[in-house]
Amino acid sequence: GECEHDNAATANDDNNDNDSGSSEDTSRKLSAELMAVDGEIDRKEELAAQMTKERVCMDQLKVHFESALRRLQDEVDVLSSERESLLHKVGGSGSGGNGSSIAGKKRGPGGGAVSAPHDDDNSPERK
Repeated sequence: GECEHDNAATANDDNNDNDSGSSEDTSRKLSAELMAVDGEIDRKEELAAQMTKERVCMDQLKVHFESALRRLQDEVDVLSSERESLLHKVGGSGSGGNGSSIAGKKRGPGGGAVSAPHDDDNSPERK
């Protein structure tokens, strides 16, 4: 009876050896997968940091261009009022009334006068 028990214990030990071998394989596979996932997480964190940096840059550019647009619109408004003033002076001293019809040209989106197209304009409609 004792021999059978010893043989059974030896058989169990053999099974444990096989389990530890496959368990090492599983452990190696899991370690490789963890390393791959860790690499992906690092890459995504870098991408998120880059996106944040680019968003900050984009916000700064937006503020810059909005400010430049306001300055340009102010300059257009000043130039438009100077133009209208000059047209009134020219119209008043010349054949009276021409200035007001010229000054009444269509207005641009910002309220400034839209300049007439020039002959050297490169727009396809003009060629």
